[in-house]
Amino acid sequence: VLVFRTNGSSARLNEARVLLGNMVRVVRDLVRLLQYVPDDRRCEGVKKRLVGYAASVGYAIEAHMRKGRTRVDPDDPTAFKVDPSRYLIRIMGEEEATRVVNLPGASHNLPMVMNAEASKELRKALKAGMPHMIHRECEEMVGEIGKISGGAERIISTPIPLSYTRHTSRSLMIWLLTLPFALWETFHWATVPAVFALTYLTMGLDEIGIQIEEPFSVLPRSEEHTSELQSPLQS
Repeated sequence: VLVFRTNGSSARLNEARVLLGNMVRVVRDLVRLLQYVPDDRRCEGVKKRLVGYAASVGYAIEAHMRKGRTRVDPDDPTAFKVDPSRYLIRIMGEEEATRVVNLPGASHNLPMVMNAEASKELRKALKAGMPHMIHRECEEMVGEIGKISGGAERIISTPIPLSYTRHTSRSLMIWLLTLPFALWETFHWATVPAVFALTYLTMGLDEIGIQIEEPFSVLPRSEEHTSELQSPLQS
């Protein structure tokens, strides 16, 4: 039961990591293809807005997945709230970030709104002379970012049932409580350290499974890592 539960949690974490890796790849390819946006007054500022979208959509997806949680005690370290506004302002500028955040539907699903805005900007670039093949590839990448967001939503909206978590913990405790009776005749007083070691190992595995089953809500993203990722996109 414990192994099955831990494997299920590991699969969820691995899927989330694959989604993140795909997002990094797609964003980099999108920024590369944006060099084909024509320098035309009809699409003035389009390239800047699209690069800003590529550099900030990850923060929007994170905020959409990690809604946050409140606690009665304001000093409780488990309470958190992810606000993408400060990241969007730093990348896109205050005026553009405020406009995007205040668009209809942004409070409910900011990544979806940003994807729609990116498609509008790409349409402007197409009318200004962007090659049709490059435009299609860019649209496919915007669509891929939407699929990544949808995959993350699937993970967070289908958690491991709480009853299964409780059943695993209770089964483990019953097994550990009865284990000394099975070991006594063989180990005698060595049963005490043996049971202590087994309890430490098995309960540690159970706790690890609980932590990694929610990759978006439990494990916060490293701000230092994302800053390193975002810097080349800004440049």
